[in-house]
Amino acid sequence: MERSTGRAAPHRASREKIEVTGTKAELRARAEALAAEYDAPLPDVRDFRAGEKALYRDFRITIEAEGIVNPIIEPVRLRLWGLH
Repeated sequence: MERSTGRAAPHRASREKIEVTGTKAELRARAEALAAEYDAPLPDVRDFRAGEKALYRDFRITIEAEGIVNPIIEPVRLRLWGLH
């Protein structure tokens, strides 16, 4: 019987090399679609936040990937929160 260390096992994808070109292109497309959808007048901030969380979850966003996502969705995020 295996003993549990109390730590979650690392996700399998974190140990595998991902096809960078396709992943970055898909990530960019999803971020652009999210930004465009919520750049309309008076969108619901909660819906945007849910979409943003799904984007981060689906792509397991890293610091490198934030360099792709943030320039696209940050202007919308700031406008929704009244900071822009």
